[in-house]
Amino acid sequence: MIKKVKLLPLSILACIVPFIVYSHIYTANSESSVLFMNAGLLSESMNYYKSVFIIASGVLMLSILGYDIIFKSISLENIFKKREQKVVIGMIVFILISWILSSYPITATLGFTGRFEGSLVWLTYVVSVFYSLVYVNTKEDVEYVGCGYLYSLYLMGLIGLFEFFGYGLF
Repeated sequence: MIKKVKLLPLSILACIVPFIVYSHIYTANSESSVLFMNAGLLSESMNYYKSVFIIASGVLMLSILGYDIIFKSISLENIFKKREQKVVIGMIVFILISWILSSYPITATLGFTGRFEGSLVWLTYVVSVFYSLVYVNTKEDVEYVGCGYLYSLYLMGLIGLFEFFGYGLF
């Protein structure tokens, strides 16, 4: 049961994030406002709330990982035992270097206007890969995360099919 709770953030990323579509109205930040003719209010309906949700799930993953390290459920030796995990740590280091050396810190952190996929989201992607390398170890773990993903794909396909025939569910 505890193992399934620890796999929940990965399931949330795979199953819920694709369904987040909500309009976000904002103003362009100071770095990217020069690129827009009308730097007033901008609107987008896909990426902002997804990025917030992705970052929140990354924080949850780091919290679970930190809790297990502090209370010795996982030893640091086991975390850095696999070569793949060392590659992921290297990716994190390069993302941080790119972020630190950026001439546009707001855009590097939060992402370009309308895209919202900056270094925080990229770090969360890499953290989710690292998290899955640590916690997804058995066939049952893969089935738990993958089954939710397949149900999510089925539901997205069903929604798309209804919308194709003109019967929008939402």
